[in-house]
Amino acid sequence: MTVRMLLIVVLLTVAPAVHVAGGYGDFRGVQVHHCYDGDTCTVTIPGVHPVIGDRIAIRLRGLDSPEMRGRCEAESQQARAARDYLQALLKRASRIDLLAVERGKYFRLVATLMADGVDVAQALIRRGLARPYSGGRRLSWCR
Repeated sequence: MTVRMLLIVVLLTVAPAVHVAGGYGDFRGVQVHHCYDGDTCTVTIPGVHPVIGDRIAIRLRGLDSPEMRGRCEAESQQARAARDYLQALLKRASRIDLLAVERGKYFRLVATLMADGVDVAQALIRRGLARPYSGGRRLSWCR
């Protein structure tokens, strides 16, 4: 385990000032650096120590988007389209927030990502670039 991951584990476990029931709270005015695909972005969280808050990966809650290293070329193309739409949406936003931050099943941070009050997961789903997801088996993006 890297030192950074160890510090994340320790701080998220023992940081009562950040922790709220069921999660770690909300973070306003987040800076998004880039999005890997339609459901994972790298962000900096203001007011959080840089060791754990600078350029941290966030998994967007409530959606499944195609994978960049998909099972077929169609999935990879769809993943690029989802990523490009998400990045454009976030670039236009004047304020980006993370809501209800918590740890997911792979110990990743999972949150609702809001751009100017719009849930970006729902925006991706409405455009057909992602599907609703609440766990379990994923459907194929390959035709």
